[in-house]
Amino acid sequence: MQGEAIGPASARCLDPVGGLDTESMNAFITRTGQMVTLELQVKSYLDGQGVHTIQYPYYLSFARSIWAQKMKGYTATNPTSIFKVESNAKALLWVARGLDIAKLDAIIAMVGAP
Repeated sequence: MQGEAIGPASARCLDPVGGLDTESMNAFITRTGQMVTLELQVKSYLDGQGVHTIQYPYYLSFARSIWAQKMKGYTATNPTSIFKVESNAKALLWVARGLDIAKLDAIIAMVGAP
């Protein structure tokens, strides 16, 4: 109804991080900055490779999924490690969707192993 005070649901919309403590807020800000940096690197790489911008969301989605996997803390020192196996599986999935394997491998290298 009109004229009602802002309720709890509206307050949550105004504070999307939900009142995090300082340490959690700093971690959130740091990781968000890392993600933005990664996305800019990927976009710059795709520009240099002549990829049409219509394909950017797909490559960025792949980069985000690899980055999220990296944040889980898997190690890539062993060729059969979980990180490498999952990264390769995700790359093959996106190749089946029409993306280029060489570009996906370059994105994996940009993200870097944990």
